[in-house]
Amino acid sequence: MTSTLPSLDYIAGFIDGEGCFSITYSHGSDIGTLTLHITNTELSILRAIQATFMSWGITSCHLVIQTKGTDVHKTGYALQLRVRDDLKLLCSILEPALYIKQRQCQIFKEYIAAREMEGRSGNHLEDTRSLLWLELKTLNRKGP
Repeated sequence: MTSTLPSLDYIAGFIDGEGCFSITYSHGSDIGTLTLHITNTELSILRAIQATFMSWGITSCHLVIQTKGTDVHKTGYALQLRVRDDLKLLCSILEPALYIKQRQCQIFKEYIAAREMEGRSGNHLEDTRSLLWLELKTLNRKGP
């Protein structure tokens, strides 16, 4: 029996529904950590997505238990990706196929570009990064 890897469109749809692009700041730091979380209770789906990412050259994603199962709820799992170069590659692949989360993916690319520009020029682009973080935070809010 051979298994096929999920397609780009399948993964993009899954991320549109179950994914979260986030930027978090540690206390006292002005440099955020970018993370893509994809959560689900079906570990096999997340493993298949992870295998597809690896086939695209994205090797830093890892699976974690997000919530322990109970008598009422299934165990929740998360596929997490935090390495900037892998996020940059993934966003370049995913962006055209995303629908709901396309802007969040673009924000990641812009944030990464700002960090790279800071490294090359020595200019501090904290304002640019802060505006991107605020836009992402607004997009990630649930409900009306």
